[in-house]
Amino acid sequence: MTHIVARAAYGALVVVLALVSVSPARAQDRHRITQEGKVLANGDIQIVHAIRLPLTTYNALKQQVKNTEMLLRQVGIRGQATIFRDPQATFEDAKQTIRVTALMVGGMRNRNTIWYTPIAGAAQQEVLDASNEKITLLSIVTQADGVEQVVTTRLTFPDGTTDVRWNATRGAIECRLPVLEESPEGKVDVRADLQI
Repeated sequence: MTHIVARAAYGALVVVLALVSVSPARAQDRHRITQEGKVLANGDIQIVHAIRLPLTTYNALKQQVKNTEMLLRQVGIRGQATIFRDPQATFEDAKQTIRVTALMVGGMRNRNTIWYTPIAGAAQQEVLDASNEKITLLSIVTQADGVEQVVTTRLTFPDGTTDVRWNATRGAIECRLPVLEESPEGKVDVRADLQI
């Protein structure tokens, strides 16, 4: 297993593979992507992307890419600007899988009392399981070159979360996160990363 580490800022929750420059893909090839995330009370998401690739594509990426920043560019993590803090990537040869872990700062966004995370790029989506503790969403994405991506997204939520659902109109997973507790001094702890 090969392990690479770097610091970088990248895109949203769904990985959209852009591997044409690495290896020509056949229309019958399928990329299987599993995304598992643990939503934190402040809206950040501890995320793990597992990207299973056809053997030729996997081997080409492993040989050509030498650091996490380049790897994330090659697999095309896209979407609205989201910061991935401390991304780490490993190559799992036995499974032909690239595993990327990171903290997605601001992975859930807040609008009034509803928190949401957009899931972009899928033509077909189906909720496989949903409760106040978790949601599992299956998405099918067809790339311009005809390659299908089968994406399974599983998010777990902190205790006290309510109204977990898929909003097809918005293209987002939504919920109501528990309110952060105030300290006895009447202050709420807020962590912010400001880049100027």
